[in-house]
Amino acid sequence: MRKIIVHEFITLDGVIQAPGGVDEDTDGGFTHGGWTHPYWHDEIGAHFGQIFGDADTLLLGRKTWEEDVDRILIHLERAFMVDYIVLGGGNAKMLEHLPRGVELGHNRNAYLGGQRVWQNNPRTRRPRWTIL
Repeated sequence: MRKIIVHEFITLDGVIQAPGGVDEDTDGGFTHGGWTHPYWHDEIGAHFGQIFGDADTLLLGRKTWEEDVDRILIHLERAFMVDYIVLGGGNAKMLEHLPRGVELGHNRNAYLGGQRVWQNNPRTRRPRWTIL
């Protein structure tokens, strides 16, 4: 059985938030984003680089996943100067909104006139940009 190890950025009063910027999570009127910046140093970055590199599975929250999808779609649009992007895959239908110029498609149509341009790194679950 594998171990589950949880790493969180949490304040003494129980606020949990990733170490992003001021505008990272403003839901519900939250105005204290980026609170970790004054405390960040290279040793923390090295620590998280190691633990994420050693993990064989990462569980990302819905917001992080949607932000990753949005970022990837922006890169695809800029890299290939496309008129639109057809997004497929089992989880695509779970997106709460589709960015402008993106529509849902079925996997059976994935390569009809298209190209797979990345695969996820199995250790980090982050996209590894490679023309496959």
